[in-house]
Amino acid sequence: PPPVVPPPLPPPPVATTAVVSGTVFTDANRSGARNDGEAGRANVRVYLDLDNDGKRDAAEPAVLTGAAGQYRFAQAPARADLHVRLDLADAPRLRQSLPTNGAARVLTTVAGQTYGDQTFGVYEVPASPPVVPPPPPPVATGTIRGRVFADANRNGRLDAGESGVAGRGVYLDLNHNGYRDAGDRQAVTDAQGRYAFEKVAAGTYAVRLYRGDLTQTTPPNNGGFTALVRPGGTAGDLFFGTFKTGTPTPVRA
Repeated sequence: PPPVVPPPLPPPPVATTAVVSGTVFTDANRSGARNDGEAGRANVRVYLDLDNDGKRDAAEPAVLTGAAGQYRFAQAPARADLHVRLDLADAPRLRQSLPTNGAARVLTTVAGQTYGDQTFGVYEVPASPPVVPPPPPPVATGTIRGRVFADANRNGRLDAGESGVAGRGVYLDLNHNGYRDAGDRQAVTDAQGRYAFEKVAAGTYAVRLYRGDLTQTTPPNNGGFTALVRPGGTAGDLFFGTFKTGTPTPVRA
């Protein structure tokens, strides 16, 4: 019988794509060239900018660099203007130094050919220090001073020989409701009946006496004083005249 002749082998497939590879390195001295000792940079995204719009689109091939900064596109399209770029969107502290100004590597690729040494240099900028807002300007303040005295002759004036009343509460009626509320600032008179509010923000305040078992002779009608506090100034001589009745007024001041 005639010898068996095997069929001819099929021709090798015709390559339709090219191979593009290179390295991304840390440009420690920012020189734009790779110097001795400058290592490859891992986990940097490299992509093929097929439409050359300067940004990575979802359909454009992308790879991350390996431990030594290497990358490889095994099936890069064969074309006359293939743009290879870095995508640093996820690495806000990285800057590209090679090619300069964030430029691409532009290749004319031929099917079946390999294009290596497509190198990129990057460097890292320091983290921005946290933004610390400036301290608020100091609040302009002043002082309110006065005295609670025992008006022995009940004439509404502090006369010679009339003593102070100690341990009495004087308050700033902040909401002008005539009551001493929890948020109202209070001062207690000393042994001479004196009271003071220090570091009061500039403004106008109603100053009232918590009378308790005292009857007030001045200001009349159980009123209070209107104190105008100027920056650095003192609203003083706010004297409350009183005499003791022995009947407390526990609710309203």
